[in-house]
Amino acid sequence: MSRVVACNPARPDPSVIDDAVSVIHAGGAVVAPTETQYGLMLRADSEQTLSRLQEIKKRPELRKPAVFVRDMAMAETFCTIDSMTRALAGRFLPGPLTLVLAPRPGQTVISESLISPDGIGVRISSSPLVAAIAGRVSCPITATSANISGELTPATVPEIRAALGDGIDLYLDGGPCRSVVPSTVVKIAGGIEILRHGLISEAEIKSFLQTAGVS
Repeated sequence: MSRVVACNPARPDPSVIDDAVSVIHAGGAVVAPTETQYGLMLRADSEQTLSRLQEIKKRPELRKPAVFVRDMAMAETFCTIDSMTRALAGRFLPGPLTLVLAPRPGQTVISESLISPDGIGVRISSSPLVAAIAGRVSCPITATSANISGELTPATVPEIRAALGDGIDLYLDGGPCRSVVPSTVVKIAGGIEILRHGLISEAEIKSFLQTAGVS
């Protein structure tokens, strides 16, 4: 049976963080509010994670999820980081930006089943709640929307629970989500490619890179 725990996303209680971390470490699924939509978090170093996500989100061909990390140092343990990546991370992270990066050769931090042909999507959340969870877990955690595949992500936990049900071990209810717009997804491979438009505009990203003299 899933549990619902009320929380303050801006000032999360330590006991709420402890609860979420314990569930994730045990292989469970947690739904929590991010700075954009509600997200679905499981440990990203498990071969069972992809099949669990497929079951929860009810889609056989699951797009590979991005992952939350505590900082870019953690991302560097499994991704290739270049000067453009560092520049974008320094300007926009933590925040609603997902950087899609090439996996580091021979990495064992992320389950291979979660790596897409484009690479690995990396997020550092500006949500104090998500940042606290990511800072405590021993591995990266999935950063995918809390919805049924092909449907919009509901704005509240009661709506999400009605859709996902007891497939989720722990729902952290922080009230209605802050935005219906997801993070911007940028692939970095010798340049940038916008894979999904979101809260940070393509024009803002390109303007920053031009001003910073990074190409």
